[in-house]
Amino acid sequence: MQTIRDLYFDWMMDKVANASKKRRYSRLFRILHDHPFEYVLSLDANRESDGIDLRYLFAYESEIDQAAVATELDSDPCSFLEMLIAMAIRMDGMIFDDDPGLWFWDMMDSMGLSQWTNKEIEGDWYAEDDIHLKIQRCMERDFDPNTGEGSPFILEDNRGQNLCAIEFWCMAMWHTTEVAKVV
Repeated sequence: MQTIRDLYFDWMMDKVANASKKRRYSRLFRILHDHPFEYVLSLDANRESDGIDLRYLFAYESEIDQAAVATELDSDPCSFLEMLIAMAIRMDGMIFDDDPGLWFWDMMDSMGLSQWTNKEIEGDWYAEDDIHLKIQRCMERDFDPNTGEGSPFILEDNRGQNLCAIEFWCMAMWHTTEVAKVV
């Protein structure tokens, strides 16, 4: 029998990946989930809160008692995976409301993480180190200040701002505005 923790992890993957992607990227998902989300900018605390709230969306959609979910998961900090999936769901709800996976994989591309399939991770001694380094650099705001490359969002127009000083949600909204112009 699967634990709440296992069910939750599977549910998160289902939110942003089809069966093929779940098989190809299961190790990347695990690494992202094992890495706690830490923020530098105070407003990014909202991303942490959204990540924690994702647990209760899971409880609701899976018809699992919230107290059981709290007992099983609330001692864990928000993971980097939870933060990204919660942000993808929030972005999708504002724009398309049908596939948060599109936003999630866009973020993976922007951070340079989508290359890390299970096969690539298994074939590279330094893969996990590279993944953790990219996550850490993103959280520490050590990405390109003009384009956002290395962050969840690469932007064409930084609006004259140092993107390292802009909260992730603001960057997300700027990114969705740029994408909407293309669509």
